[in-house]
Amino acid sequence: MTRTKALSAAAAAALAGMLLLVGCGIKPTGVIDSGDAATVQVPGATSGPVLYFVSAEGSRLAPYPLLAGVDSSQLLTALLAGPTNTAREAGITTALPTPAELNPDQLAVEYSPTDGVTARFPFAVSRLSELARRQVVCTLAFAVVPGTISPVTVTGTDTSLGPAQCDLKG
Repeated sequence: MTRTKALSAAAAAALAGMLLLVGCGIKPTGVIDSGDAATVQVPGATSGPVLYFVSAEGSRLAPYPLLAGVDSSQLLTALLAGPTNTAREAGITTALPTPAELNPDQLAVEYSPTDGVTARFPFAVSRLSELARRQVVCTLAFAVVPGTISPVTVTGTDTSLGPAQCDLKG
């Protein structure tokens, strides 16, 4: 009887091992595209536009809600001015250049239903980091036409970059 129990246990272990190798019968598949990434609802963003600065970790964007009543060109001026002193103390920074003298009249934001948003800057934009471009794109993508996400082209004195979609995953 002991030998029978030992053989039964060995057979059960072998059967369990084979079942593990067989799995549950689901065959592996490749990556399946399922559309655009989910959108992020920023708390407090319903009251006005949101500026995007660089997080304290330096690798992703951090939302900075503004009050309503700010037009698109004023958004660019505020974005180039950088975070407030309080936000800086919390480690929030910007990847955008902060010109010593900034004439808001040199900044322009245009919208076209076919092309989306174009942000025009009075400086070269080809050397902007990816994070700096994302700051502009995400700030304007949600703000210019409320309730929509627009593609954004960044244009400077040297070139145009985009159009690009806002990617908050970063």
